[in-house]
Amino acid sequence: MHRHRSPTRSTCRVVATLMLLLLGAAAAPAQDASAAPLANPRPFLWRIDGAVPSYLFGTIHLPDDRATDVHPEVERALAASDAVFTELAMDQMVSPQLLAAMQLPDGQTLADVAPAALVERVRRRLGVRDGAPSPLLSMRPWVLSMQVMLQGRMGTGDALDMQIWKDAKSAGKDTGGLETVAEQLAVFQDLGLDGEVGLLTVTLDVLDDFERRGQDLCSEMLGAYCSGDTARLLAFFELMNGEGSPWQALSRTLLTDRNLRMAERIDRMLHDAPQRRFAFAVGAGHLVGATSIVDLLRARGYTVTRVPESLANVDEELELLQREVEQRQARIRALQERRRELATPAPRKAG
Repeated sequence: MHRHRSPTRSTCRVVATLMLLLLGAAAAPAQDASAAPLANPRPFLWRIDGAVPSYLFGTIHLPDDRATDVHPEVERALAASDAVFTELAMDQMVSPQLLAAMQLPDGQTLADVAPAALVERVRRRLGVRDGAPSPLLSMRPWVLSMQVMLQGRMGTGDALDMQIWKDAKSAGKDTGGLETVAEQLAVFQDLGLDGEVGLLTVTLDVLDDFERRGQDLCSEMLGAYCSGDTARLLAFFELMNGEGSPWQALSRTLLTDRNLRMAERIDRMLHDAPQRRFAFAVGAGHLVGATSIVDLLRARGYTVTRVPESLANVDEELELLQREVEQRQARIRALQERRRELATPAPRKAG
């Protein structure tokens, strides 16, 4: 029988970072001193107009100077806010309940629930010698799916979300979370162990595929984030959501369902306190693509504008709107054709 191992300090740090990664489904490498800084002229920042303006800011959930050195417009938006809300209240990031939920039950390890070949792949990724114990291998496969992406990329500073949270606390601002720990963990509850093992397998396959092309998934993701290019960022999410991938099955609960929940809570706060200036900092993945929080708030009647206003940002929105118009026009043509078919009497049968 395996004995349950108490989590170490390093494990707690890993868990906290993994939870941040879960929240936005995005990753970035720790700062490489030899890497050239990436310019960030187009932050994922939107202004919500009202009696006073509030802001939505898309973050990336790992420590890297190229991400945490934010645009001056973001600094002004955060400084002007009365209250700052992240996806999860950061003081809830590490708790005994959370740590327990991220570990396999009854002292099991990955070897108890996954094929030996997969265990070996994970060991190689984590740098764990065959047969050597590791607290990471007692974590659930969905946690390991994220850990293998982070291996060797853990920075020593705070992730952007944590930095924003601490700055708001130091400034005496109200802080809070748009979701609870239980809601975060519920994302993976329906997978079951077989689904989690499938998720881990797909993640390793994607990492291997990038490496065969001489690329690094996390570095490419950071470049997309710092570019501010919505299409480029969405392309990386699509890599994980291929047909039949467990990530595809998760996309609804990981993004769409959570976007609906967070948009509803943002709407309620803006409605209940119209004179308060809010800043909502969430993973950039929640602010782009279909059923994004931006689009959901617009559907509720809010004017939401990407800032700072620039030709690139205006052109991007025009392109997205044109695509929506074309899709609606195609739907209109299909419905018109169907109406003609229904309105045309069926020919009578002879006799």
